[in-house]
Amino acid sequence: MPIERIFLATEPGAALIETAHIRVVAGAGIEGDRYFNAKEEPGQNLTLVEAEAIEDFNAKFGTRHGLSSTRRNLVTRGIRLDSLVGKEFSAGSVRLRGVELCEPCRGLGTALATAAVSRAAAVRYLAHRAGIRADILTSGTIAVGAEITPYSADSRIAFRPLQEADLSLLTDWLNRPHVLEWWGGGDAASSIETTRRKYLPRVDEASTVKPYIAVLADEPLGFIQSYVALDCGDGWWKEERDPGVHGIDQFIGDSERLGRGLGTAMVNAFVGRLFEEPGITRIQADPAPANARAIRCYVKAGFRPAGRVTTPDGPALLMVIERAEAIK
Repeated sequence: MPIERIFLATEPGAALIETAHIRVVAGAGIEGDRYFNAKEEPGQNLTLVEAEAIEDFNAKFGTRHGLSSTRRNLVTRGIRLDSLVGKEFSAGSVRLRGVELCEPCRGLGTALATAAVSRAAAVRYLAHRAGIRADILTSGTIAVGAEITPYSADSRIAFRPLQEADLSLLTDWLNRPHVLEWWGGGDAASSIETTRRKYLPRVDEASTVKPYIAVLADEPLGFIQSYVALDCGDGWWKEERDPGVHGIDQFIGDSERLGRGLGTAMVNAFVGRLFEEPGITRIQADPAPANARAIRCYVKAGFRPAGRVTTPDGPALLMVIERAEAIK
């Protein structure tokens, strides 16, 4: 359910500008957009429309309108936006609330009308399908490719510190093929004893590595940990001098939950949690260059590639999200 295109206009009626990312401010809108800090109507912070609605219009009337034709800010694919009205959801690491349907107006009908399609027909066809208005709840950056992830009472992801009682579950996860393929350079735990030796010391408050079990609807979802890059040792991040740089590693425990956007949602939630600490300046991850699934997950969560690196586990793609990119 990614964001496919992003547009803004600097003045009312001005030509739209397409961009790969936007900076948004909670309660105010998109920096540089015509409606920044506008308060005349609810939901003026941000507008969204489904790519499929525009494509269906073209198929119905034989037109060739582009995805910018509705003048909405975000063009999404694969999600029914009307289902988000009255609910909270995320766009990458930014939290939003759907306010109301952005119903087609006379101006939009005029813009879409042709010799064969009247303004009234265009407005009628797009009724209830012309997008939604949303309020911005947290400041940050929204980029093309970021996931639209709905929140609901039973789908919020929480994190609890790893406990000794979790070691059996963690051992099971570490030996599953989809985890074993990429985790720890392929050197996954083969017994609870090896898991205990490696992970139990990280439970100590003095450890610079902080492991967690991610929980979805009261059920364990996956494993995620953060660490201070400067203090890694063992050949990791030897050139790092900034104590505010934290790294993360993560995986979904059950292979049947892959490909459902849960990894992105987990990373989004964890990144937001980490940046609540004022001393953290950057968060990084280092998936293997061939681990396309993990790379897509981080991109959708707002990370950007920063180049290939060599780690003690082998080649990796360094991916980062700066504090300034995530928090205003």
